[in-house]
Amino acid sequence: MTPKEIVLEAVAAIFINFDPAAAEHLLTPGYIQHNPAVPTGAAPILGFIPGLKESGIALETHRVITEGDMVVLHTTYNNAQAFGAETLVGFDVFRVEDGKVAEHWDNLS
Repeated sequence: MTPKEIVLEAVAAIFINFDPAAAEHLLTPGYIQHNPAVPTGAAPILGFIPGLKESGIALETHRVITEGDMVVLHTTYNNAQAFGAETLVGFDVFRVEDGKVAEHWDNLS
């Protein structure tokens, strides 16, 4: 799979299908999270998935930009009260390493 396909599949596993098992196969165990409100590591992300499902959050991806092992998504999160608002626009940057998402930066507004 390409870095783009890996990231899109990981994001779908977390925010659309709410599937921790699928997400676990797409994140490195040492996954680095650069959002200071979210702990580093795959386990915390996997632990958030049931709550995301219960919240009814819905993700819409508008753009995907790739360069090498870096993938950028422009998204809208609807019903995003879990993140503090009804609707948020997201700008996410992912780094893929050895076929898995290894690192993530984001900005939500």
